[in-house]
Amino acid sequence: MKYGFKPLGKNTEIGITDLDNLPHSPQIFCLGIQLPQQLEEMVEGCTRILCIDSTHGTNQYKYHLLNLVIPDEYGIGYPVAHVLTNYIDKVMAKCPNLVVNAVMTDGDEALGNAIRKVFGNVRHLLCSWQVRNNWQKNLHRKLPEGRNEDVFNSMLETFLSSYYVSASAFIKYFRGNYCENSETWAFCYCNFPHARTDTNMFEESFHNKLKTHLSRKVNRRLDDPYANVRSHAILVGKK
Repeated sequence: MKYGFKPLGKNTEIGITDLDNLPHSPQIFCLGIQLPQQLEEMVEGCTRILCIDSTHGTNQYKYHLLNLVIPDEYGIGYPVAHVLTNYIDKVMAKCPNLVVNAVMTDGDEALGNAIRKVFGNVRHLLCSWQVRNNWQKNLHRKLPEGRNEDVFNSMLETFLSSYYVSASAFIKYFRGNYCENSETWAFCYCNFPHARTDTNMFEESFHNKLKTHLSRKVNRRLDDPYANVRSHAILVGKK
């Protein structure tokens, strides 16, 4: 296992010492961990793409947990390195002879700066889910009139007519599946108290927890899943 460790107020104790040369080095904390197998997977996986993201709220010091993940040969995400730090844009360093085809992030500015510094002109992609999520949130904030039914219907007709020729197959699908029931999905028809619930993620989350409780096995008996649902409910009720 490979470690990198630089405590606050001190020089690097384990690993490369590049952080010690920075002007505000005493303010930097960094703890990095990587197994030999993770390094091997990273070298191979980076020829496809390297996904980098950080999360917070994992510790009382509000340090970021930076995780590097690659898709393995089966298309499953495989974590290849972990870094706990208070300065994301200062701690990234490229491994020698590492060939990186592309890097994906969620658009975090600090990560973007670090990627340009470490990987140079490598292709930098943004997570498509994060992009769509950001668009949706900002559309709601910056286009409040979109909640108006008349405005929505006008925009819908403009959309259908504008793309009827260039995207006829999709327009046909959209008309057949969503135009006649727009009151069930368009936000302008949701202006009533409903606990701000616009997705069915409560159900999806429960299903995921239930399958985990079932050890993600297919049961041969119908009463087994029911018994597990009951036991899961009892466990939830005790919390």
